[in-house]
Amino acid sequence: MRRVIGLLSLPVSGAFDPFLRVIMSGGALALAGANDDEIGVLNDRAIGPPQFPMAAVIPQGDPAQRDGVASAAILQYAYVYAAANGQLGPTGTPAQLRGLSMTAAAGAGSWFQYLPFKAGSGATY
Repeated sequence: MRRVIGLLSLPVSGAFDPFLRVIMSGGALALAGANDDEIGVLNDRAIGPPQFPMAAVIPQGDPAQRDGVASAAILQYAYVYAAANGQLGPTGTPAQLRGLSMTAAAGAGSWFQYLPFKAGSGATY
């Protein structure tokens, strides 16, 4: 049976594109770097204050397939790794492993779908 976690509503200090990995910094969401352990992925575009001071985040622990933003071209069914600016890339260290791409990404800034997991999560890779 699929575990349903739902979205988190967290404060945001500025505008961010959808599907980027995020961390909390100074009480608000910020883009995750290549070596950051993200708390989740933005579900939608974050507009920021004063109109929309909160953003919807898919928690890291949610096992469902999700969208991501590529830092470079990624092949379908390739492992994806944490990259700078909240993105995911085709290369990295075992500690940066974030999942398996379910669709290909044409290049930097492309959206693609991936099945999330992290190193040490029990997934076979």
